Amino acid sequence: MRFAATTKQVGTPGQEDFRIQFVEDKKMISPWHDISLRSGEYFNFVNEISKFTKAKFEIATKEKLNPISQDKKNGQLRDYCGPIFWNYGAFPQTWEDPNIIHPVCQCKGDNDPLDVVEIGSKALETGTVHEVNLNTISVSYTHLRAHET
Repeated sequence: MRFAATTKQVGTPGQEDFRIQFVEDKKMISPWHDISLRSGEYFNFVNEISKFTKAKFEIATKEKLNPISQDKKNGQLRDYCGPIFWNYGAFPQTWEDPNIIHPVCQCKGDNDPLDVVEIGSKALETGTVHEVNLNTISVSYTHLRAHET
């Protein structure tokens, strides 16, 4: 069963006001809270960063209805040093608890939805909700380096 919501771009791409909002039945929804984790035998994946791009987009967990926006650090929009070679996003209705230390890697959750790397052959648009199979679970010891442009 495919997810039926659409996305709406608000603001100017490459600017701080740019947001990708999610709409279902003419009503704004949250990609984090209102999209199901499962879709039959598949998992719903919310794509935040498209394959072969550099802008570091993410679900804005502190904003109402959690649109996707470009992450900021020290007041500047963040980009990766070069394009990434996979689609990067999150599983809806998940959360990495910052109060729990993982017993193997000794790191805490980042207070965000669970990160997902989608390694299919197509570049998915930011905001796409895509059904995926869960092939591998991996714990990331370090985050990809991002820098300000």
